[in-house]
Amino acid sequence: MNSIVFSDNFLSSVKKLDRKIAVKINNSFKLLQSDAFDSRLHAKPLRGMLKGLYSFRVGRDYRVVFRFLDDTTMLLILAEHRSKIYK
Repeated sequence: MNSIVFSDNFLSSVKKLDRKIAVKINNSFKLLQSDAFDSRLHAKPLRGMLKGLYSFRVGRDYRVVFRFLDDTTMLLILAEHRSKIYK
């Protein structure tokens, strides 16, 4: 089982989101802990300047960016609408 660490930036970004999206993010944690690359998360490695980071979907339009601190610990960095997250 993986452990999840939340950055201050992630926590403040979630507070700015609609409550329904924040609940969906919270509901994804159990799945993320058991398998970060479960197909239901649609997790993928990022490229270019974001190499070394990963993202997973929350609903259709929101993404959470994260990275691995070690083999079993993930740092959640940011949650945002997909149009803004990769900028």
